[in-house]
Amino acid sequence: MACSLLFYLRRYHLQFQPCHIKYHADWLWSVAYKDGIFQTMQILPSSVITTWLMVLHYRLENGKRHSLLILNDALNKTDFRALAVALKITELSQ
Repeated sequence: MACSLLFYLRRYHLQFQPCHIKYHADWLWSVAYKDGIFQTMQILPSSVITTWLMVLHYRLENGKRHSLLILNDALNKTDFRALAVALKITELSQ
């Protein structure tokens, strides 16, 4: 548990907290952090999408891999479902 705490404190200190995810019509995704600058990201096949949660594994343009946990109560039902569908369609198109 101490390792987990240190990991999340380090993440917070580095301000690595995605604030926005944007979907583009040409099957591209972008993510913005606290600085508000969007970076193109590639959703990786190891991502997990269920009705309760999503664990997005993604790679940024610079090659760094990250993950993002989205619980179903973080969004309203319609938005959570729309995100899940868009992610599944993106997965099929790659």
